[in-house]
Amino acid sequence: MGLNARDWAGVPAAPAAPRRRGRSLAARVIVGLMALPVGFLVWREFEPLLLFRPVDAVVVWSEVAMTRQPGSRAKHSVGYEAQITYGYEVNRERFVSAQYWRTNMVGSHSKATRWVRRHAMGTRVSAWYNPRNPADAVLSREPNLVLIAVLGFVWFMLWLFSLASALPAPGRPPPPRVG
Repeated sequence: MGLNARDWAGVPAAPAAPRRRGRSLAARVIVGLMALPVGFLVWREFEPLLLFRPVDAVVVWSEVAMTRQPGSRAKHSVGYEAQITYGYEVNRERFVSAQYWRTNMVGSHSKATRWVRRHAMGTRVSAWYNPRNPADAVLSREPNLVLIAVLGFVWFMLWLFSLASALPAPGRPPPPRVG
């Protein structure tokens, strides 16, 4: 066993600097579990862009529908969406879908009306179907940018939380400096 110069001189050795503790296992598990649904929703938005295949479809029904948040009577809780139903055929099997995007969002009456006019009954359109599940189809492969922005903010907040959980608890004195 080697001797320290302080031990040789009879001076007690300085205490070892405490190791900075990282996030606890529980904090890592919680952050990871919270990030899973966010990651799944991001993948769900980009999946049509990456994997779906084109197919010719025919619009069989289209209308503007008024939607209201459940349990709300406020005027600003009313929105409109274009409900467009279309039929298509994959491998001699017929399917019907009503998804415009992967995640439909409520919008203004004028926007919903434009989509319904563009997709009138009997109109031939290009749809995109999931080759692993042909019943899953969309008219637009574009990711919903509003949803992606919200999910990006949530992911950023989770990242900040994970950084904050690695900091020492407030009110504790910083570890002594050695040297």
